[in-house]
Amino acid sequence: MAEVNKKQVWKDALESIKVSVSSAIFSTWFNQTHLVDLQESGERYIAQVGCSSAFVKTTIESRYWGLVQDSLTKVVGGPIDLIFLVKQPPF
Repeated sequence: MAEVNKKQVWKDALESIKVSVSSAIFSTWFNQTHLVDLQESGERYIAQVGCSSAFVKTTIESRYWGLVQDSLTKVVGGPIDLIFLVKQPPF
């Protein structure tokens, strides 16, 4: 796979998520996320999703794991494993 544009992949995934949740939920939780890394591992992809705090990480993991996974799977076109991290976006 060629070098993926992580910003574009995450932007596309967020567009898909946006139609599935209310705008309040989206702005509260998903605006505080970014794609840290996306690696190809055999037949699968491994995505590291950075969250602004442990609270955001826990909430997205517990409530929206499947939604994030489905959205990223559609964007990259293959099965994906998710890792959520507490990590601020690079500036």
